[in-house]
Amino acid sequence: MVDQSLPSDSKCFASLKSHIKGQTVFLSLCVK
Repeated sequence: MVDQSLPSDSKCFASLKSHIKGQTVFLSLCVK
């Protein structure tokens, strides 16, 4: 379960960061 969650979070935060660099809050939520 942890293994699958790690890649999913990384991808989510990476996509958001690339799209919105000023949306730090959103990134945190996605990673969590």
